[in-house]
Amino acid sequence: MKKRTLFIFVARMAPVAILLLTTRPAQADIVSLTPSAAVVTEGDTFDLDLTAVGIGLGAYDLTIRYDPLLVAVDEALVTFDTHLGGPLNSLTFTSAGLDTLELGEVSFLTDPADLAALQPGTGYALAHISVRALQAGIASFYFLATPYTVTSDYAGVDVAGVVFQGTSVEIDSPMDIPSVPEPLSGILLLTIVGWLLLAKWRRCSASKTKPASR
Repeated sequence: MKKRTLFIFVARMAPVAILLLTTRPAQADIVSLTPSAAVVTEGDTFDLDLTAVGIGLGAYDLTIRYDPLLVAVDEALVTFDTHLGGPLNSLTFTSAGLDTLELGEVSFLTDPADLAALQPGTGYALAHISVRALQAGIASFYFLATPYTVTSDYAGVDVAGVVFQGTSVEIDSPMDIPSVPEPLSGILLLTIVGWLLLAKWRRCSASKTKPASR
C-alpha cells in the first residue's frame, strides 16, 4: 500500500518537476526609446524608435518629454509599425505639446494568437519618431507618467511592472570650415601689373640715360 501511494505521488509530481526545470526565468517587460544615432550634428534629422521587449501589447498610450530648445519633433512625421496589426487593424493617434509627444495605438485584433504572432519576445518596434537637432547639447528623451498612460495586454488588462527606459543624444556643432581667401579683384590685379611695368620702364630709362664710359 505504501509503494502504491509513493508511486501515485511521484506520478503526480513528475509533470510539475519537469515544468519547473524547463521554465526559463521571467523576462522583464521593457518599453524603451532607441535613437538611430548616438551623436548627431546641428541640423541633422534622426529617428527615435519606440520599442517593446518581453511584453505582449494590445494597446498603449505613452507620453515622451524632451527639450524643445535642443530638438524639434513633428507629430505629422511619426510612423507606427505593424506589430499591433496596423495600419488596417489598429487605431493610432498622436498629440504634441510644447515639450511633449503623446502617442498611442489600439489593436483591433481579437485573437491573442494573432497578436502574439506579430510580436517576437526579443523585441519589436511600436513607432518611429523623426527628430531634428536644433543646437548643440545633450538632448534627453524620457517617459512622462500621465493619467492617460496605459500599457495593456491582448485582453485589455493593464500590464504592471513595466520598465520604461529613456535615452539621450549628443548634438555637436558643425566643424569650423577654414575660410578660403577671395581671389584678387580685377582692379587690384591691374594695379600690381601697372606697378611692375612702371618699375621695368624706369629701369630701362635709367640704363639709356646713363653716360657711356670713356
